[in-house]
Amino acid sequence: MKQSKCYYVIILLLLSILFRIPEIVRNPYAVSYDSRAYYNLAVNVIKGNGYTANIKPPYEPYFWREPIYPLFLASFLVIPSVFGYKPSYMKEHNTIDPIELIGKSHTEPMWEKLYLKIIQLLLDSVSILIIYSIIKNFYPHNKAFIICVLTSFFTSFIGLYTLLLRETPQLFLMIALSLLLYKYDNNNNYSTIIFIGILLGLLSLTLQLNILLIPILVIFIILSKMNKKIIAKHILLIFLTSGLIISPWVIRSYVYTKDWHVIKTMGSNLTVEQLNFGQALARAKKAGALDNHSEKEFDYKYVHNLSQKDQFQNAYSGKYAQLSDSLNKLCSEYNKDKDKNISNKIKKFANRFLFLFVPRIYYTRLYSGFKTFLFAFVAIIGLVPSVKLFKKYKFIWPLLIFHISFFFSFGDESRRLVYMHYFWATMAAIGIIEIYNYIKNNPTSKSLVN
Repeated sequence: MKQSKCYYVIILLLLSILFRIPEIVRNPYAVSYDSRAYYNLAVNVIKGNGYTANIKPPYEPYFWREPIYPLFLASFLVIPSVFGYKPSYMKEHNTIDPIELIGKSHTEPMWEKLYLKIIQLLLDSVSILIIYSIIKNFYPHNKAFIICVLTSFFTSFIGLYTLLLRETPQLFLMIALSLLLYKYDNNNNYSTIIFIGILLGLLSLTLQLNILLIPILVIFIILSKMNKKIIAKHILLIFLTSGLIISPWVIRSYVYTKDWHVIKTMGSNLTVEQLNFGQALARAKKAGALDNHSEKEFDYKYVHNLSQKDQFQNAYSGKYAQLSDSLNKLCSEYNKDKDKNISNKIKKFANRFLFLFVPRIYYTRLYSGFKTFLFAFVAIIGLVPSVKLFKKYKFIWPLLIFHISFFFSFGDESRRLVYMHYFWATMAAIGIIEIYNYIKNNPTSKSLVN
């Protein structure tokens, strides 16, 4: 029996890898602006320059991007560096063709991109194994295996593992958290809640908004049928363990700024004030109050050309708030156009709401049309079992509530909602298996005979 279980795991892992290879072949070397930034942070860590975005001295401490993903990349880049490999920085190029890139600069990291993408492919495949370890608690091993094969096939088309972006490790942490929540829902023990706290801390340092998972999980614990003293201890453990993970990043920021306000954003200089300034700048441009040149001048003067410390100070001194007010006044005429404004907001809301079900597609029209159709199908098929089994899968509520509650805050980058796409894929796989079993056990011919 043990051998049979192991067999399912090995075959599922191999199939998951096989399903994902075509996406890697399609996109082996291309990276985005964010990918370069993450990669260069990782290179600086390996070179001993600290957590900095600068590729030349002075290496100023960096607080814009959360640390977990760059450290994830660094942890795998350090392996070849042990054998004498010296990592080089990624630079901006006008082409993604590998031959042209090598021709332009022999220092362009080519195999490193492919190497890291393969690591992410493997991590995404392991995520499927975690889903299997959850599903097998509700279905026989053979049925759980088939469900997860279908899930793996559907999710392979999302292809985020081919991009050097934080969503692949973030998804892995979310799925691991799902497994821990299932275990906690069944045993309520202290070790499980400690690991949940650790994952919450890691998730918060992967994407800042994930800190809001903590109060949602606290409510989930309060509503559980446990002794009040145990509830209090478990909540305390969540805050302590997640706080221990987050605190080094916050302390680093405080030592740099000497301002306790860094606690508000867990040490990141992506503050609410700076975010509001960026949004006001975008609104002013859209309203025609600023041209491209003026917008860039504002952006470079108050963000890109400022030191990290100045960006913190502009947020905490009220400078960004003043700039936001000034820019909003510039486009006041635009704001008076209520009908247009309301219609735009409704359109924006509906567009982002759809991303809960169908991921945004970035490829060619024909291929993107196929993927959009596939995930629309997945979402529709997945609706019935997700509603039917919602009570059975109550351990998943906190994560679903989190993504549904904050989908608008994730912006138009649907990759932030990748957990929901994997959830729908799993539910669709369950739905397909249930439909197949129903038809198999209730053939039309049998009813006609009776």
